[in-house]
Amino acid sequence: MGSFPSHGSDLADDIEMPGYDCSATTFTYVGSSILGKLALGQGLSALVFVVYRHLIAMLILAPLAYVLERNRRPSFSFGVMLKIFILAMLGITIQQNVYYVGLHLISPTVASALGNVIPAFTFLLAIVLRMEKLNLKTVILLGAFVTSPMIQLHFESPEKGDAWLKGSALMLFGYFACSVSLVL
Repeated sequence: MGSFPSHGSDLADDIEMPGYDCSATTFTYVGSSILGKLALGQGLSALVFVVYRHLIAMLILAPLAYVLERNRRPSFSFGVMLKIFILAMLGITIQQNVYYVGLHLISPTVASALGNVIPAFTFLLAIVLRMEKLNLKTVILLGAFVTSPMIQLHFESPEKGDAWLKGSALMLFGYFACSVSLVL
């Protein structure tokens, strides 16, 4: 279930696409954390690193968006511009700046382990905003999403001090900002 029908002996046809997409996203995310930690370890400022990331993304995506989406542009009303601004501030600017400052203080392993709280934060926000209903099954799942990263964080983090605590708190705040942007 979830895979494409086989059209011969081509291996690519037999790959389950949702699982492949999830794995590719995870590897990309972990690779980004490791490369970010290496750049920060070489002395690059976290804020400068985020600016470089945004500039490179803009240079790659802006021409593509202009060419591919020029006939389907929505009108820019005040409401649309306000929503774009809020999503850009929460989902990109605040989340990435806080994430890379926190990554400078902790290891990429801890950052990846803490990333598992994003679904829990998103679900809690959906409950608060009455987009989801709460029942016993969801409470158990939510507990698993919250406690699993915290247990991993406790056992996998080699640094135990103020830097570890500050970095973890910054990571959690960044992931919360990411969850807010997902719910909006």
